[in-house]
Amino acid sequence: MSEPRWAVMCLTASAVYGACKALTWYTAARVDAPYIAIFWGVRLLLQTVFDVRTFLTRWWLKAGYALLTIMFAAFTAIYGWAAIHSAALS
Repeated sequence: MSEPRWAVMCLTASAVYGACKALTWYTAARVDAPYIAIFWGVRLLLQTVFDVRTFLTRWWLKAGYALLTIMFAAFTAIYGWAAIHSAALS
């Protein structure tokens, strides 16, 4: 991975928090939603660039990596949806 583990964990935690706020149409979340959607979309695309097969030696590591990819896709979809719908409300 190119970024430290704590950075991914912090961004993931803030994404879960922000997604909940975006669904309640919190003003700051509406403004930040397009930028956060782009971030998670780029991070999802970078999943194809990283070659992590040498590190996925156990079944639970493979399952965790698959879950990470699913989470990146979900964050991209949630924030993309929030960005589109919040723009329609403005």
